Amino acid sequence: VPKLMNMTGVPVILSEHIAPRAMSERYWTPYERTACFAAADAIHMIFEEFAATLPAFLKSRATVIPLPAEGPASVDWERRASSPRKIIISAGRLVEGQKQHSLLIKAFLLLAERFPDWNLHIHGAGADKARYEPMAANSPFASRIMFPGWTTDLAPHYAAAHLFCLASLSEAFGLATVEAQRFALPAVSFAASSGTNSIVLN
Repeated sequence: VPKLMNMTGVPVILSEHIAPRAMSERYWTPYERTACFAAADAIHMIFEEFAATLPAFLKSRATVIPLPAEGPASVDWERRASSPRKIIISAGRLVEGQKQHSLLIKAFLLLAERFPDWNLHIHGAGADKARYEPMAANSPFASRIMFPGWTTDLAPHYAAAHLFCLASLSEAFGLATVEAQRFALPAVSFAASSGTNSIVLN
């Protein structure tokens, strides 16, 4: 399609909203990705680290423009500190291949006995919900792992939580992570998770 557009005289701008490694491994080959970008007049990337993956001859066409994020939200620190239950929150599509919620559940189950006042809330909807719910239900800590489902407004849930965790392999732009940080939640993820590792500092 970009090559066909070249014949129209209309400038072509391509914007990549996925981690380059994920694009090359799951959707296209590295050659296909490069060929597509080679037909673009300009390229938009959301992180400097993503732009750095482009071949040298394409880097001059690339512009890094991070996605916008809202400013800090108001936090009721007294309520958060005095809450009898502590909440680990995660949010995202319930799709194992990328999000790896099963890993988060397993990690919680390993620690649940040592931290009896903590709960895990995994927000979202997706095909693998039926896989995750039995993992919780068949454990001795079933009542402490919750799947509230999909919601249009996570703000009150972030406000009530104490820690944000994301077990993703990669993110294009970790929107849920940025949303959680608006509510001053410490964020935990993998250092090797591209996209997320540009948002969470270690």
